[in-house]
Amino acid sequence: MSQTVDVNGAVDQIYAIDQESCIRCASCSSIAPTIFHVGDDAAYILRQPLDEDEVDQCEAALGNCPTSAITATPKSSLVEITARS
Repeated sequence: MSQTVDVNGAVDQIYAIDQESCIRCASCSSIAPTIFHVGDDAAYILRQPLDEDEVDQCEAALGNCPTSAITATPKSSLVEITARS
């Protein structure tokens, strides 16, 4: 599953971890340590990928997750929320 990066370097995906599914095996953090962190009680996304190499690492982590706890959602499918003043 390949993801796209636009010409400005903005990644087109938002990665997330489903805490209910995650077994904290640390596969993700060993593949992409600058993106994923696994603590004693949960796994975390430290930040979203910034370039194509980091997207590739996230995709490898997603593909290697034994419980499919990592998801990638296209930014275009997210709803923008704005505050009312």
